[in-house]
Amino acid sequence: MNTTKSVYNKLFKEETQLASHEVNLALVDDIEKDVLANGKSADKARPSIRNAADELRKAYEDFSNIKKRNESIIKNSNVFKAKIKELGIEPTDQFQKNIIADLYVDKNIDAKLQAISTALSSLKNTGEI
Repeated sequence: MNTTKSVYNKLFKEETQLASHEVNLALVDDIEKDVLANGKSADKARPSIRNAADELRKAYEDFSNIKKRNESIIKNSNVFKAKIKELGIEPTDQFQKNIIADLYVDKNIDAKLQAISTALSSLKNTGEI
């Protein structure tokens, strides 16, 4: 025979299970919305990542060219400094003074190239390029 207490317990158990199912369904809906939103955001981001990689490759090429010319500037500046010292003369204009002071030498060119290379590697590791 069913007592009031046993009927209540049975109803409470079924109600709890129903509420649990509703919560689970709501969570699934939330997850699905977030997954779809992430997919759309990733679709928008991919072209930007590819463009960034292309721009970094161009920058790397430009800085590689700068490095080659920088090496020539260093070599020629050293010859100029040695000749001016050998002749015992002073630089005649600001440009020559800047050569003596190594103002036209990019001392950070290797660090710049390394930073670009690291950035490109990081983008490749994302699997988006």
